[in-house]
Amino acid sequence: MELRYPVTLNPSATVFGLAFMDAGNTWTSFKTFNPFDVYRSAGVGVRVFLPMFGLLGLDWGYRFDDVPTAPFMQRSQVHFTIGMNLGEL
Repeated sequence: MELRYPVTLNPSATVFGLAFMDAGNTWTSFKTFNPFDVYRSAGVGVRVFLPMFGLLGLDWGYRFDDVPTAPFMQRSQVHFTIGMNLGEL
């Protein structure tokens, strides 16, 4: 889930602040599927739409749950995106 708030709606540079929460997992078969066995995270970010470059994004996320297959994975990560993903259409 993502909640965006417009900081400026100027056509030459539209800026949104956002907060998000994610939950997900992968299963090897339908027999092992459990919709309540998910890994959770949340974070904040910013999206800037520039007509010359398109959509630029910078996010910081924090992972709440341990991942058994990756015990040394960082809890906090920063992601940079260029362009829209299909979920933003």
